[in-house]
Amino acid sequence: MKKITEEDARKFYDGNKAKMPAEFDQLRDQIIQYLTENEQQKAQIAFAERLRAGASVQVFLKSPETPRLAIATNDQPWKGGEQAAVTIVEFTDYQCSSCAGAQPIIEELLKEYGDKVKLVVRDFPLDRHPHAFKAAEAAEAARQQGKYWEYSALLFKNQQSLEITRLKEYATQAGLDRKAFDESLDTGKYAESIQRDIRDGKSLGIGATPTLFVNGQILKAGTREALKEAIESALKDKEAN
Repeated sequence: MKKITEEDARKFYDGNKAKMPAEFDQLRDQIIQYLTENEQQKAQIAFAERLRAGASVQVFLKSPETPRLAIATNDQPWKGGEQAAVTIVEFTDYQCSSCAGAQPIIEELLKEYGDKVKLVVRDFPLDRHPHAFKAAEAAEAARQQGKYWEYSALLFKNQQSLEITRLKEYATQAGLDRKAFDESLDTGKYAESIQRDIRDGKSLGIGATPTLFVNGQILKAGTREALKEAIESALKDKEAN
């Protein structure tokens, strides 16, 4: 498995700089972790292929199609084409470094496919991230003021500082009505909405973030290539039907 260096991380950052939520020094560790996970997946696939090639294995069974699940998307933040042929549902955690690393890739593909693709975001704060649940509440409070995407970008940019006082500071940076925002956050107004997403996520078998579904089918690998391939496949299915 290739060891990811700081030079590799810098190259990835420079190639996606326009979509990055912060400077390289702040994102270096997250990018290295993301690239390392991708390399691990590639190494596993390559290793399996070498084993098959050397074992003269014959496979007569067709791989089963990934189940297509019904995932609720009503009353959730979304962007892209309202009537898009392809819907990506992302279960995310604002304190998850892999989630932050996935955002530039998702944004790039949304731009590439335009109105053909719609992104819907649902919350899945993990128990091991102590500030993730309240951050998700804060993002909902920002959504009620029409600033979800601006505010969520600030959360991903500042993953190491998601205490309540900082969440309120980010609301000021995003130009939100602080009185309404603070009241929503202090009273837990949107806590049940987050709990609903968690329940739905668990019912779908989710245990990690980010988890993406493309037209109801779970994305098995978190790489740009895997997501693009899933989008292309979903578009072909729509055209065929």
